[in-house]
Amino acid sequence: WLTHTQPGAAGAAGGAPGPRGGGGWAASPTGTVSFYDGTTLLGTVSLTSGMMGSTASFTTSALALGDHQITAVYSGDLTFAASTSAPLDQRVQQQATMTWASSSQGYSAPGQAVTFTATVYGGMVGSPTGTVSFYDGTTLLGTVSLAQGMMGATASFTTSALALGDHQITVVYSGDATFFGSTSTPLDQMVG
Repeated sequence: WLTHTQPGAAGAAGGAPGPRGGGGWAASPTGTVSFYDGTTLLGTVSLTSGMMGSTASFTTSALALGDHQITAVYSGDLTFAASTSAPLDQRVQQQATMTWASSSQGYSAPGQAVTFTATVYGGMVGSPTGTVSFYDGTTLLGTVSLAQGMMGATASFTTSALALGDHQITVVYSGDATFFGSTSTPLDQMVG
């Protein structure tokens, strides 16, 4: 049979059939298990004997977005016949993100440089990539590529062109192949 431990990872294959000719369990199966995504070979792993049979595990982060049919094919050995697991449905989908905006100073004078920083958090599945766009209301201020950080991905944009008055700064994350895009809540920036 085939199990999985988390999205994007094919897990333990075990429960090999009885020995050739039947008659119960004579020993633990040996040999290899090959993991397939449809007809595409993902990897081949040697079996490890355990209390309840033999197991093999294979981990991958290379599955593309969409639905996958994962099977494990046991090679067989001198005692045990080859066998193939039933297909395991594995769905890979984009992950949600959260985006925050911060300012180097909440109040600035006209013509004074202000740096806005975006932080994009993707949870425990990795760090988002791509770009963030900084907006003053509906006006695009600039677009910056994300850099990897300790607590998510970050990008900064500096401007001294904000006019006198109150500004609502938002950051829009573009998303990538792994992560959905997201938009920060508006950040108040006073210029006066």
